[in-house]
Amino acid sequence: MGNFSSALKMFEKTLEINLARLPHDHFEFVVLFNNIGLMHFNLEHYGNALENYNRAVEICFKSLPKDHNYLAQIYDNIGLIYKMADDEETAIQYFEKSFEIRSKNLPSNHPSIPIIRCMLDEARKKLEKK
Repeated sequence: MGNFSSALKMFEKTLEINLARLPHDHFEFVVLFNNIGLMHFNLEHYGNALENYNRAVEICFKSLPKDHNYLAQIYDNIGLIYKMADDEETAIQYFEKSFEIRSKNLPSNHPSIPIIRCMLDEARKKLEKK
């Protein structure tokens, strides 16, 4: 876990530097907030992870097309947090958004397509059992 803590500090320092030099809707912040969210997720700080993923989504909406593949990746990450919290309905909503973007932009044989299908299927099966 020490590596995640060190990486988190590095990403937060990078964020601090970039806030002083880049417009706040720059794509670099999407990547940084997503990476900060990933570090919090790996440290099991799920609330902080979700907060950073949502900040990344907000910037995506300002700086990228609504169907950008990076947005799909963030939706996957948000979906995983809700899945971990046993909120399958919300997880499914985010996984479906991701699947829609990926299906539109990627070839049908792209490796991320079956992965997101599997995540959707798992969440749906778990929801059916409730």
